[in-house]
Amino acid sequence: MPTGRKPFAVLSFVGERVTAVMTGIHYGDRVQSGLSNRPQIAFSRHADRSCAMSNLIAGLLQEAGSAKLIDVFLWSDMTGLVDACFYQRTYRG
Repeated sequence: MPTGRKPFAVLSFVGERVTAVMTGIHYGDRVQSGLSNRPQIAFSRHADRSCAMSNLIAGLLQEAGSAKLIDVFLWSDMTGLVDACFYQRTYRG
């Protein structure tokens, strides 16, 4: 891992069950989870996606701290599940 890049993982729990996981890299004043061709979020089949996504976003914001940019890449449409403080952009593919 290049110097200054810190990998992280955020877990969503409901009770003692992990319902989702997000991994990424924190470097400088930027936090990134995945790439447009390789998201790094996985949900349990039995997870309430809305609850799990809320938990992941809360953990991501805690990880990001005072970061100036947070990039999160998803394949599935999460409209309505992502906090309003984030801007969504659709990529072709």
